[in-house]
Amino acid sequence: MTEKVEKNILNVFFSNVVNVVFVSVIIIYLIYCTMYQYYNPAFKITLILPIIYGICIFCCYKFFEKSKKYEVILFCLSFFAYLIWGVFARSPAVSDYEVLINGAKEVVNGTFSALSFDKTNYFYFYNFQVGFVMYLALIMKIFGSRLIVLKFFEAVAMSLSNVLICKVASVTYDRKVGIIASLIYSFLLFNIAGSSIINNQHISTFIILLAILMFMKEKKKWYVGSGIMVALSAILRPSSIVFLLGFIVFKIWKMFLDKFQNWKEILVCLILLCISYVSVIKIFDYTVVKMSIVPNSAISANAKYFKFILGLDGKGLYGIPTKNAEQTQVYFDLEKLNFDYDVYNEECKNKISELCLENFRGTFRRVMKKMVTFCGEYDNQIEFANGNIKDSIINDVIIYYGYIQYVSLLCVCLLVVILKKFINKEKYNKEEYNELFKIIFVLFFCAHIFIEVQSRYRYDQYVMISLISAPFLYWIFERYNELKLKYIIKNNE
Repeated sequence: MTEKVEKNILNVFFSNVVNVVFVSVIIIYLIYCTMYQYYNPAFKITLILPIIYGICIFCCYKFFEKSKKYEVILFCLSFFAYLIWGVFARSPAVSDYEVLINGAKEVVNGTFSALSFDKTNYFYFYNFQVGFVMYLALIMKIFGSRLIVLKFFEAVAMSLSNVLICKVASVTYDRKVGIIASLIYSFLLFNIAGSSIINNQHISTFIILLAILMFMKEKKKWYVGSGIMVALSAILRPSSIVFLLGFIVFKIWKMFLDKFQNWKEILVCLILLCISYVSVIKIFDYTVVKMSIVPNSAISANAKYFKFILGLDGKGLYGIPTKNAEQTQVYFDLEKLNFDYDVYNEECKNKISELCLENFRGTFRRVMKKMVTFCGEYDNQIEFANGNIKDSIINDVIIYYGYIQYVSLLCVCLLVVILKKFINKEKYNKEEYNELFKIIFVLFFCAHIFIEVQSRYRYDQYVMISLISAPFLYWIFERYNELKLKYIIKNNE
């Protein structure tokens, strides 16, 4: 009897642990959003505006609900919206984005190694950017290096991502929820504003959504494909490794939840994921080194710990502020040490040890303060994209209403869990993958506790909250339809 009780307790624990952690993190986000609004009264949210956002999604949902060519229409409308924004905003290539584009031009010209082998250069201390530079160089080699060409491919990647959001949600729930999820995501003003930036987040997210779709097929060959896709995404944007960790944690959670009944299949899945991921990473790294594009690696960082220093201390080792995209705090720290990377990495390790052990309280306070920016502030993508509309009312509307969308979705995610018993009355396909989306959201939050943050780094989390919140909106829409039907029947009696 005792053994049976213990098993029941464990089953209840593993059934609820993901939701408990997820709700705790969402509450933290909402607290930080409240703090940000307190210190920035212009961002106070009134209830009517989130309702307008919901009504817009509902109207579009009802219009496209029975469309058999919804994905094609979604792609075309998304691409058209991004194109209009690109023409209207006329976003220039600025900051890191300009450096990356110039680096790609050097790859096309065959002179990139002069940069990547130079220990004082951006592409040596930020060598993890090489993968994205090579992607841009490939486009330039085939289609030319005009900025409009690069923006075209950004818009294509983002439009395809909107379609894949629909596919992922359709597999997890059903097609109607898939339509709602894609509408939620494609309506996000921060993403629309950022569509005219040459940003590695766009293409990496598209590839990651392919990885999620493959992972959900639950077949050996698709696990291999999923690992390959995550690796390709990580080559373009290293933070994509969080998705691999998410897959692993999800499978381990499932193994405990199912009381180890299918542990062999899960073990095979994890092995295939990891081997395929590592193999692609190693092959890419070996290739770019052999081609003399980089001196040692494009994956393993030369400056290994700078993101942790900036994340935990808020400044570089010597407190010298960033001057421009190429002369950053990292650059000035390295300059102080005569660009000796071994010494720099050792100094960083010592500093991290000091911050975590000797000055834990001060570090804790700084981390809590910086997370207000990551969790609670408006998305700063637009600051890189608002070339033609800077200081205009359109810019202000996008920032403010985009922030409303973000906070509204966080609230909906909270309601999804609170009202789970009611929402779960709907019969969905593979609803357990809803837990995967929650796990990935939490892992990104945890990762950014320790590393450098900007509010635009939430980009990957927008995908997750769109997928998580869609069933709740569908439930609301269906209840509305039921009430409407009852009202019509009553009036006809």
